[in-house]
Amino acid sequence: MRIVLLDSGTARAERQEYLFALAGLLQRQPDTEILFLCPRGSAFAERLKSERFPFVPLPGSAWYNPFAVSALRRELDAFGPTCVHAFGGAAARFAGRGLSRCNPASTRLVVSLPARPFAEPDTPLTRPEQIPGPAARSALAAVLCPSAWSADALRKAGFPSTLLHVVLPALAPREDSKNPLPLHLPRRHWVFLTALPGRSTRGLSTLLEAMAYLRDRTDLPPWEMRILCTPDRFGSIRAKARAKKLEERLCLLGGQNLSQQLSLCDIAITTDTACDEHHVFPLHVWRAARPLICPATAPFLDIAGDERTALFYKPGNAAALASDMLRCMIDPNLYRRLRRLGLRRFASRTLDAVAWQILGIYQHIQC
Repeated sequence: MRIVLLDSGTARAERQEYLFALAGLLQRQPDTEILFLCPRGSAFAERLKSERFPFVPLPGSAWYNPFAVSALRRELDAFGPTCVHAFGGAAARFAGRGLSRCNPASTRLVVSLPARPFAEPDTPLTRPEQIPGPAARSALAAVLCPSAWSADALRKAGFPSTLLHVVLPALAPREDSKNPLPLHLPRRHWVFLTALPGRSTRGLSTLLEAMAYLRDRTDLPPWEMRILCTPDRFGSIRAKARAKKLEERLCLLGGQNLSQQLSLCDIAITTDTACDEHHVFPLHVWRAARPLICPATAPFLDIAGDERTALFYKPGNAAALASDMLRCMIDPNLYRRLRRLGLRRFASRTLDAVAWQILGIYQHIQC
């Protein structure tokens, strides 16, 4: 089985790790040959060179230009019967140009869409006809969707159900994931951590109202809320917290790594209904063995799967959020169960586990 992995070279660190885990697994399979194609001069190409993966750089700064398309065709002709895996809608359209004269009987096209395929401007692949050329569309064998929600949206847009495979996001395990901190309750001081990646003020308002509710419960042990956000949002968040007299309980963090901060908190919260860009916030939380409180929206429900590994509240309902925070503080059994089951759920969402899932899809569509 020959597999070409095609990427635009702009992948974030999480997706690069995902690609290298997949490539490492494929290299260990018998009778399997892989080849990376990516733009010349990109950081991704430099890493491929350092990791010694087989790759061919495509010419031009705009990697979808005619010279790059011609180079892609040459490489595919030389490589032989192939499964081409394009990561992102832009890469899929580029692959379509290269496969426009291919023989669909000997070539298969697999497309991996990002976590938000309809929100990211560079990957608006929402209809089958957006892949150029009838031969390329005939070669389309699988679309890997990051959630059941995105799969349903693509189904309504005309993609056949037989092409759609839900492949949830993944993370690499850390060394301390196997031996997390003991599952005991904090003794003196509770620390909540939330991430505010979006620009919406609704989530912040919900969070501050929930904090005000907890502040008024004077019988609670000491606690503070740490918010991970961009530095340009510090002023507006402080102003809103000061208006509600919550500033002394609030700590703003800018530029810190999410994984590092999770190890310093007791409970992780998010109020962003759209989840983060790659839908990996729950995975970071479970990898750190922390209880998760999140809105009951499609991305979180897809990843969590049930209410055993997270506490869900209605989006915008500050009273429900405060109630879940309070439950984690006063119920030691619930606190320990969420940490234990979160670790178990993360084990099925590691990079290796998802790479094995994709390998099964390759074998299913093999020429």
